[in-house]
Amino acid sequence: MALPEIKDMKLREMRTELEGYGISTRSFLEKREFLDALKKARDEGMTPINGRSNDNPQAQQEKSANGYYQGSAGYAQSAKYSTESSNGQTYKRATRNGASAQQTKTTTTNNSHSNGAEQQQQRNGSTDKTSSSSRKQRLQQELEKAKTMRVGELRQQLKEMGINTKAFFEKSEFVRAYAEAIVDGKGGASGSSQQQQQQQEPFDPEYRDVVLQKFDAEAQKGYLLAGTIIDIDLKQ
Repeated sequence: MALPEIKDMKLREMRTELEGYGISTRSFLEKREFLDALKKARDEGMTPINGRSNDNPQAQQEKSANGYYQGSAGYAQSAKYSTESSNGQTYKRATRNGASAQQTKTTTTNNSHSNGAEQQQQRNGSTDKTSSSSRKQRLQQELEKAKTMRVGELRQQLKEMGINTKAFFEKSEFVRAYAEAIVDGKGGASGSSQQQQQQQEPFDPEYRDVVLQKFDAEAQKGYLLAGTIIDIDLKQ
């Protein structure tokens, strides 16, 4: 079938024929561009895709919208970029969907990291609670044990641990200090550590070691023979 003269063709007809060759007309704005492109395509002997003519412009337009045609001399461009191609919108949507999928993947990854951090914090918090509960139980056990000991024994144990007992006056203070020292692992201090502790403590000339003993007749005789005795009577 003879092709019509280019100069007698309408713009729509030229666009249809060019797209039938697989040539995109998206960048064409003036009629002269359509004329030059169509003339060059005919001079190069291009034929419609799959041997179809331009008798059916609608079919050619739908076929060109698939975007997989190839031609010669740079005119075989994908019709998916054509102005009339609805596939261009599909491509853009696919791009947006791809970006959305990538964003969703990134969000999922971030959420996964966030959930992992929260779970780690929960595990750490649970470990801290367990450790605190365990320490409380051990402290209670050591307190009960220390209550059965004498003050002299507690003082001696605390001194061996390198703990200063000068400020302690009540047995409950000795008991508490001893139990906490055992739970915190301060027991078994070496002799060198004790000496360093004693060297670091400043000398207090007003401090005297006080030994508490029950005052009885035998002890009274001994103190009277040894020297001065202070007798304190508590009145109700």
